[in-house]
Amino acid sequence: MKHGSLWMLSMALFLVPGPSGFTETLMFQDGVAPTQDYAGSADVHIISFDGSGNQTSRPPAQTPQNTGMHTFIEEGDYGDAPSAANPDLSLDSKVILIRFDISTIPVARANEVMKAEVGLYFVFERVKGGGDPAAGLRNPHNLNTQKILKNWAEGFGTGVDGIDAEDNTEQVTWNSTGYELWEAIGAEGPTDVGPVESSTLFDPVPGTWIWFDVTQMCREWIAGPSANFGVKISQETDNDPTNAPTVYVVGCYDFASRENDEYTEHPQLQIEMGTPVTEWDLM
Repeated sequence: MKHGSLWMLSMALFLVPGPSGFTETLMFQDGVAPTQDYAGSADVHIISFDGSGNQTSRPPAQTPQNTGMHTFIEEGDYGDAPSAANPDLSLDSKVILIRFDISTIPVARANEVMKAEVGLYFVFERVKGGGDPAAGLRNPHNLNTQKILKNWAEGFGTGVDGIDAEDNTEQVTWNSTGYELWEAIGAEGPTDVGPVESSTLFDPVPGTWIWFDVTQMCREWIAGPSANFGVKISQETDNDPTNAPTVYVVGCYDFASRENDEYTEHPQLQIEMGTPVTEWDLM
């Protein structure tokens, strides 16, 4: 279903008694909340593999792809598992970028954010060489959040492998934000993303939500709306491009994107507001 009675519940502002008053939960989800007309999110996965080889250097071997209009966003690695003989096999990496327009929240309320989480609905695992989602590898692994520091363009690519997108032509890829080159391919440079802010163990069970803590970056998004470029969700553990690339867990894990027909499965941002926070740095 696209719209049903469930969306009406999600529009509500939930007031819950707390130790020093009330907390208010704000929800942002395309087509659902805060109203049915909300369309303020953007999501994409960028891919290290370009169809002929891995994007391990710049310029890339071929034109990288954009997946901005695909019905799923994917993380993981579609390659073969690395071995002693072939340590670089597992480099067909997928990285999620996602953002929510929350500029309707007054800047003055930034220090009221008690907790903020991004939720993704896990649908299935895509397995190399087979089309049966039930045959997934189900490798539990950590997914990490990093604040994105550059503006990026969602783009128009469809399909899990997307479409070719030339650099800096308003379609984000492994090589480019759509407006400028990433400092390091894969959005791995210190001017591309901040350090890891939270880590969540993901146990891939289809039909379940996974939630990522983005509390600190959400405060900063509200305090500085023009610098809200969202969050990178991946298996990366740092933003140091001089380190060896992270070897991802084998398996590709597909979450419903904002383009998915199931509106209630679109990515969510939930923000719990309450007593003002007084001791933290706005960056």
